[in-house]
Amino acid sequence: DRCVVASLSVSVRRPRTPATRALPVQEFDTPNAAAFSVITNLVTPFWLLMLVPNEKFQATVTEKVMRGNVSIIVCALVHLYIVGVGLTDAPFPEVAARLQFFATEAIVKFSAMGEMRQYDSFVSEEWAHVLVWDLFAGRYVYLEGRDKYKGMPIKHSIFGCFALGPLGILIHYLTTFVWEKSRPPEEETSSS
Repeated sequence: DRCVVASLSVSVRRPRTPATRALPVQEFDTPNAAAFSVITNLVTPFWLLMLVPNEKFQATVTEKVMRGNVSIIVCALVHLYIVGVGLTDAPFPEVAARLQFFATEAIVKFSAMGEMRQYDSFVSEEWAHVLVWDLFAGRYVYLEGRDKYKGMPIKHSIFGCFALGPLGILIHYLTTFVWEKSRPPEEETSSS
């Protein structure tokens, strides 16, 4: 009887349903997890502002926001909070031992840096560090592109900063080089 049931169940074909995947839910259950989620969400609007395709919006809202220091200051304050949590999330001797290990081992050895990833405070601090610096780089590219190279495409460089950090700046420098070489020389004007 078992053989018959087994063979019947194998031969029955069920219609395939598309695999649905739920979006991940951000974690807020610990100070480090909450800070990780907050910094991730905090930088996003600034990136969207710089990448929005509407020039009128760019010339008004984005220009005003990105010329100010609020984007960097707010993100840096969240980063400061994360550092504070990391300095207080364990008894002082343990935190001191982590800091000593970081200062003497992790900044020189790849394997030691990997060991630091066992600490939630280190992971959230490094993530905030990366996000804030990438935003700083993207803001630099955005402002330089608007100030010095009017008309030069910059969105791809900004996206490069968003996705790859320092490589976005290299993309910007390459774009700048090509842009300058492809432009006709400017007429010299005399101020009389």
